[in-house]
Amino acid sequence: MPATKTNFTSVGGIEVTLPASTYLYNAQVCITGSTGLSRLIRCVLDGGSQSSFVAASLIDDLKLEAICERELIVCAFESQSAHLSKRRLVRIDMKGVWTHSAVTITAYESTHSLSAQPAVPQDVKTSAHARKLHLADPKTHSQEDVPGEIRIAGDHY
Repeated sequence: MPATKTNFTSVGGIEVTLPASTYLYNAQVCITGSTGLSRLIRCVLDGGSQSSFVAASLIDDLKLEAICERELIVCAFESQSAHLSKRRLVRIDMKGVWTHSAVTITAYESTHSLSAQPAVPQDVKTSAHARKLHLADPKTHSQEDVPGEIRIAGDHY
């Protein structure tokens, strides 16, 4: 019988199993641009970041309102270097897919795309269905292609 490989790490002298995936809070929202064009997208809620970001392609496709351009220093966690660049700051009108409550936020242009998030575990789906709860991001097979184009950070989260 082949041995299974398990990843462990030590936290304060206690061995813990590392999870296969890290789940971030995310939701599906509808974004409407200045021309009236709308798109269903996935946003990731990242309370550990200082600024919100939106994909440059979404800004261009929906013609989102640019408030201004700013010099921005971007530095990733534990990175040895910082990157200075000029980014558009845009206004985003978004509406929840379940509650239809609307909110307006501002976010900086991002030239990077978000990584695909893992599907909701089956036990969570089953529990939500049994309790008649609507998940903010159900991520069914037909919705696998809903892109993650906005990261909402501590400035709005």
